[in-house]
Amino acid sequence: MGFSMNIKKWIFGKSYMHSKEAIESELYNIRWAIENDKGYIERILKTGISQFLLKHMESLSFARIMDVGSGPVSYLLNFVRQNSDRFELTAVDALADEYAEIMEEFRCDVPRNIACYAEELDRHFQPETFDIVFCSNSLDHTIDIAKSLENMSFVLKDDGFIYLLCNINEKDRTSGDGMHYHNLNLIDGNLNNHGKPVHMPHLRICDFKIHIQTWTIGAEVFDVPRFELILRKNM
Repeated sequence: MGFSMNIKKWIFGKSYMHSKEAIESELYNIRWAIENDKGYIERILKTGISQFLLKHMESLSFARIMDVGSGPVSYLLNFVRQNSDRFELTAVDALADEYAEIMEEFRCDVPRNIACYAEELDRHFQPETFDIVFCSNSLDHTIDIAKSLENMSFVLKDDGFIYLLCNINEKDRTSGDGMHYHNLNLIDGNLNNHGKPVHMPHLRICDFKIHIQTWTIGAEVFDVPRFELILRKNM
């Protein structure tokens, strides 16, 4: 399979790059999951919205949502379809074109997402376009977290919010496999990466929740600590 996007991206003189090995590892994992778990895509489509997120969405009569790092299919897809009078979804992922080839190969009937790095949102979308920016377990896949958050803020309306769901210290938990580059955590109410505060001068934390997610894969059970976070613009 050829790569439809340049592995190395240059933005304002800075390199944002996924190694060929990281991309191949990510695509292998998706292909393996579809081949060996016939309900994989269906379970993603059936994934509900967390009560924490719903609490912040319930007052919205209509919202345009961007899913950043959506993977092959957005976790929000079914929710938005069932509430199409209230929500509109745009899903983006750096490997969207590669995922689309896999989905076509396995005849998975899901929409094709937009190929875009989080660090390049400002080059593909107009400012203040979305009411909600949704980023579920993918911020640690970005090369530059600060730049990614800056661009999420760029596309966010002034009265909108960013929702982050992150596994805590995911790089250490996965031994850096694939695209797990960062160890994100909440320390003293601040977003940290590798124990240091993340630079996000345009954003402030408004709400958060820390919990344990239990996953069962075959005979193995995993308890994964994670956090949910609501960010709003500094006005």
